[in-house]
Amino acid sequence: MTSKSRLMDLQPCRVISHGRMDAVTTETEFSREKPASVIAEPRPDGFWSWLTPAAVAAIVLAATLGVWDHVRTQEMDTARARFDRYAGNVAAAISERLTGYEQLLRGADGLFQSSKDVDRIAWRDYVQSLRIDDNFPRLQALGFARHLTASGLASHIEATRAEGFPDYAVWPRGDRTEFAVVDYLEPFSGRNLRAFGYDMLAEPALRAALERARDNGDSSLSNRPILVRGDAGRRHAGFQLFLPVYRDSLPTRTISQRRIALQGYVFGAFSMDELVRGTALEQANDILLKAPNT
Repeated sequence: MTSKSRLMDLQPCRVISHGRMDAVTTETEFSREKPASVIAEPRPDGFWSWLTPAAVAAIVLAATLGVWDHVRTQEMDTARARFDRYAGNVAAAISERLTGYEQLLRGADGLFQSSKDVDRIAWRDYVQSLRIDDNFPRLQALGFARHLTASGLASHIEATRAEGFPDYAVWPRGDRTEFAVVDYLEPFSGRNLRAFGYDMLAEPALRAALERARDNGDSSLSNRPILVRGDAGRRHAGFQLFLPVYRDSLPTRTISQRRIALQGYVFGAFSMDELVRGTALEQANDILLKAPNT
């Protein structure tokens, strides 16, 4: 065999070997690259390298505080809504109570309009029939203040003393042209006895309410509280609601006519402290601060 023939016989093998070498080389490179991409570990300076356990704890704490603040805000909003509803209920109940007092005074005015003369006994019997303690528990007194001029003051004092009150006097003393003297008062006991003979026109706050009722022909509430001393010696804010009583036989169309026809005032006395406190307690079961899910 010649050298040329041997060379030709070897060439295909060399080609095949070259192709196999390329394939082997490619596979070897792929096998080296693929495992490297799969098992590669994060570089120490990567995005999550800062996330230490302390940082994780801080994130969890911040999230917890955020949830807690959200829940607390919802609970506070719920409590605030309950309180607003409660305050509205208290205000409505007080307004309703005052309306009831006004209706009570109109009934008392009807007593004077239907009778020629209402004396002390008739007033006592009328008030007792109303059962104030049961039906108007916050009302301290229901009374009648007689309107007097200076010329009729002495005869009024004399007539009252003749009824069995020898020490009766109109107070406070002073030179005044007209008076609104507490004449009838029920219950006629305890601290109410201190108001017997009191001229309410001597107190500016009461005088304003009395004159307003007289001229308007309607009920009037004293604008400022009068500090009175209770049974235990504690001073509290007292209010009075007045309704004018006119003589039935006289006209009352104008202010001047109403002033001439004025016979006196029926009035209700109550402690605003006790009224608000008692009404608030009655409405208190609507403001129990419980968790929303209880």
